[in-house]
Amino acid sequence: MLLRFSQSRTAMANITTAGGITSTVYTTTIPELPVILPAELSRSAYNFLAVYTGFLTVVGIFNNGLVIFLFVKFPNLRQPVNIFLLNLSISDMTVSLFGSPLTFASNIAGYWLFGQIGCSIYAFIVMIGGKSSNYS
Repeated sequence: MLLRFSQSRTAMANITTAGGITSTVYTTTIPELPVILPAELSRSAYNFLAVYTGFLTVVGIFNNGLVIFLFVKFPNLRQPVNIFLLNLSISDMTVSLFGSPLTFASNIAGYWLFGQIGCSIYAFIVMIGGKSSNYS
């Protein structure tokens, strides 16, 4: 694991305006946060992660789909507490349908397949699904 830091720096400048007023200006650069570079994983580790994320994807789609199906099929389940469970299932289904397959495919390949734009879309989808789950 590698850590990289940069130091903050402060600079001072005297500025004189056209009217003869002199001001001292201090500028500070904000230090960068440490960047943690992970060690390279072995092929067997990627295979394990692919099986694990594939299993979680299938189980997540099945279980959340079952909850949504039962909620739609049986009107007597439409109680206030169950609305929270439905919201939780919908947010988890979002992650299971749109986030987990990207992770699964990348684990099979052994690297991120979808580029910078795919990474941003993936992060947005998983963040929305996760925040929805947290607030349910």
